[in-house]
Amino acid sequence: MIYFAETGILYDALLYCSTYFSDEKQEYSMNSELDKLLQASITLPKIIIPFFKGKFSLSSPIIEYLRMKSVSSVCSISTLCELLAEDEEREELRLITLYTLFYPDIPSDTDNPHSDCSVKTAMRLDKTDYPADFKYQALLCLTYFRHAVSELCRALTEVGEAIRKIYEKYESETTAVFSEIRSGKFCKLYLASAGLDLGIFNEITVSFSILRPDLFLPVVHERSLYLIVGCDHENFLIRAFDEEKIDLAAFLDDIGSELKRMILEVLADHHEMTVSDISRHTGIPVTTTLRHMEALCDHYLIRVSQRKGTQIFYTLNREYLEKARIKTEKYLHSLQGGVLNGERNETPRREENR
Repeated sequence: MIYFAETGILYDALLYCSTYFSDEKQEYSMNSELDKLLQASITLPKIIIPFFKGKFSLSSPIIEYLRMKSVSSVCSISTLCELLAEDEEREELRLITLYTLFYPDIPSDTDNPHSDCSVKTAMRLDKTDYPADFKYQALLCLTYFRHAVSELCRALTEVGEAIRKIYEKYESETTAVFSEIRSGKFCKLYLASAGLDLGIFNEITVSFSILRPDLFLPVVHERSLYLIVGCDHENFLIRAFDEEKIDLAAFLDDIGSELKRMILEVLADHHEMTVSDISRHTGIPVTTTLRHMEALCDHYLIRVSQRKGTQIFYTLNREYLEKARIKTEKYLHSLQGGVLNGERNETPRREENR
């Protein structure tokens, strides 16, 4: 398993450009870092707007283009720009842009790169319901397509450099999350929430999105996995966790432990706390507190809420606890039903490898 930052930077650069040209920026704003970027002095040329606009159920042309490529061949902004320097690749993007702009009324002559003159394009655009300014920018983009692609690459490179500076601020956080992924901490969570078994891949490359902390995007290419995640993707996956896959025996053991229960109770009274804070409130030695908290984290009852320098703050994983409550109630109801109906019920068994 390796960490490769460039794929995440490419993802965030595309997200930024899509958000920049969105008419509803607040809806797409993921966190304060994206807000800061949007308010920064980066100005994107309008001629590249058509590359970031989808129609109906279609993604934007640049996303559709990337979907047709393997992530191993387009894994960074620089490789994307090198690819689009080739005539054949630019033509492929041009056809995708035409398809997206005019779907479902696809022009019959889109396979001829010389047929789409500016007059024909203007007539086609006039028949659409796009705003006048967008029609004008789309006409410029298709008429001067080589220039538009050049501006696209320049813009992505500029945005990528700005995002790279943000990445430096989050280096300790991404390093910590990558270490947790590599240690196998999230394997069960990935399997239960996304059906993703890390064990079947020969190669795993991990990248991070800073602008979307909740992102979980696995891209499979043959026996290789490219995993683009946000630092808070664990919380997102917890919300998608299938409650039926909760290890009820482990959960009952955790809340049956007096020391673990003391930790959970003090966290319930506070939004977030460090290990030393919890040790001070409970009177449990720091080393013992840390050991029990690591077990609670491994079982998803608590989670890391934020990191500030060397300090790590923890909070209750309320989404998981709610799912565990539902499964516990179902189990108790099944016991009651079994007693009433004279049926046998199996007690919850600890899952293997626990």
